[in-house]
Amino acid sequence: MAPSPLKRKRTGSECTNQPNKGKRLILKIKIPRPFLLTLGLQIQSTETKNKLLSIANEVALDLSRTTKWSSYHAWKSVSSLRATDEAGQFAEYEQLWTTPLPYGTCVDHAYASHRELRRKLLEIPELAHFASIVQLLGAYRKSDETGKAWRAKEPYHALAALILNDSIIVVDVTAHPTAFLLHVGQEFGTLTRMEFPNRKKSPVFRYSSAFGENGEPVLSNCEKDYREDYKQISYEDALRLIKFPNARRTVSVPAQKRSKTSRSVRESPKNAGAANVTVSRRVEEILGETHMPGRKEIYFDYFLLAPSEKLMYVQTPRGYFTTWAKISIDFMKKSLGLLVPLADWLEKPEQEHIRHQLTKLNFPMRQGGIQCYIFLDLTEKRKLSQRVEFFSRLCATMCQMSSVEVDQLIRDTNGGQDPILWKGYAILPPGDENIPSRKQNNAPRKWVGGM
Repeated sequence: MAPSPLKRKRTGSECTNQPNKGKRLILKIKIPRPFLLTLGLQIQSTETKNKLLSIANEVALDLSRTTKWSSYHAWKSVSSLRATDEAGQFAEYEQLWTTPLPYGTCVDHAYASHRELRRKLLEIPELAHFASIVQLLGAYRKSDETGKAWRAKEPYHALAALILNDSIIVVDVTAHPTAFLLHVGQEFGTLTRMEFPNRKKSPVFRYSSAFGENGEPVLSNCEKDYREDYKQISYEDALRLIKFPNARRTVSVPAQKRSKTSRSVRESPKNAGAANVTVSRRVEEILGETHMPGRKEIYFDYFLLAPSEKLMYVQTPRGYFTTWAKISIDFMKKSLGLLVPLADWLEKPEQEHIRHQLTKLNFPMRQGGIQCYIFLDLTEKRKLSQRVEFFSRLCATMCQMSSVEVDQLIRDTNGGQDPILWKGYAILPPGDENIPSRKQNNAPRKWVGGM
């Protein structure tokens, strides 16, 4: 008779020692909770998740109110770094964002979110241990727009996230004004923004979460044409791989062109044996080239007191968040574009004099759907003084920019030179309150709330 199986008293860290009678052996292992906490795999209740989401939401809303996305300001700030070595530039740039600046890009927003979320969690004793699992994540694309599989070696987007045991809390201020909780198997789509005509649409991030190889939740962005996986990244790597290369990206422009005449002799194409024909044509020869910054853009997102009539928005505790205006800067063409809403602003009866001035000053405009694209060409000298002045006031009003900021923007677009000498500002009818004078830097607007 076979001996009876050995029976032992089970402890919390031991498995059951039972005979295998042709059935699947099931190991039950109980890991002490303190060990789970050290791994950052603590089990969270629904109440705890709601508290964490509420704190992350405050961080996201505060940053959405105080900072905006701008590749123009990214170029300015990175170009102005005084340090010559990489480590010195990292330290200098990090010092700039100790307090969030008014303008930044995804790395700046992710870094500010990461810092602020950790700070708030450390101030709450029962939630302080979660601060250690707040991460910076970088997006690595796994397939291109055609669906062809490939693996990117460098990330192109960054965000902050709190990785829990079965879910992820995401703070991506660049794409969405609020934080959101993604359980494994769920999806979340970010805000759709208005875009300039004939431009590639701004990305709408469709985040999803699944368990990774190690059993932890993994964040992905799954669009119909491509897929991106998010991995932890250091702030230094985010600066080196995302922020600095994008800010320093340039385009090649011919520095000088020379036209010359090219002559060739060939037989007459009509009559065989006829006299030969001399063919002349003008050929442009490029003599060297230069590099200048690529096209830059600034998004002006605001919290409205009432929902927009046509624009896409997100309802938040602070108001209705939407992209109200957008500026595009083309250094090569020395031109600026301002994108404004049609139904929500330009087509309203009280803006009739604005439409009149745009027509009177021969502003090229493209209207499409919910928006109007107003174009300022600094190489067109006809009525340039009036057009620059009107465009400056329009930007100051729509974008809450000071006259100093707008003037600097126009000078940078014009290669650092003033396109005109300012001679006066009497363009609009006296007493007009909709377009402030250049001395009224940031006049408040009734439609902006939660500021």
